[in-house]
Amino acid sequence: MRRVKNVGLLGSLLLLLLCSGSLYGQDLEQLAALAAKRSASMGDLAPLLASLAEHVADADMYLARLEESLAAYDAKTILTKGRASRVVCAALKLRSSALYNLFPTERYAFRALVMEGVFKSASSPGDLMGGMELLDFINSLSSLAERSL
Repeated sequence: MRRVKNVGLLGSLLLLLLCSGSLYGQDLEQLAALAAKRSASMGDLAPLLASLAEHVADADMYLARLEESLAAYDAKTILTKGRASRVVCAALKLRSSALYNLFPTERYAFRALVMEGVFKSASSPGDLMGGMELLDFINSLSSLAERSL
């Protein structure tokens, strides 16, 4: 079962590479090193989220909000699903969750992305994100980014 999951994640990595060319200056070796990581950091998330700017209507505004939301975290901070969700929801200015709009916390940002289909409901905001999971997360955000702004 784990092998099937790894093959699926590798497939999504290759699809991501083919669709986006080079992700904001990252080459194949950097992406392969990221995919091999057991736990990603906020520093790994930043350039990948910046690559989504081409999918949003107002790229400059998205990048400004992304930089502002990433400033709340140190680049070496271990990446959790809640932290990644909080940064993404702030950058995309996601409005689909009333609770997130009232309380913009990691917990409600994560729940908003569960409602959008980015994460499975069986996971939790405190779960650590590995490299392959981070790449899969970025891949699933591209359609959300087009709809959000």
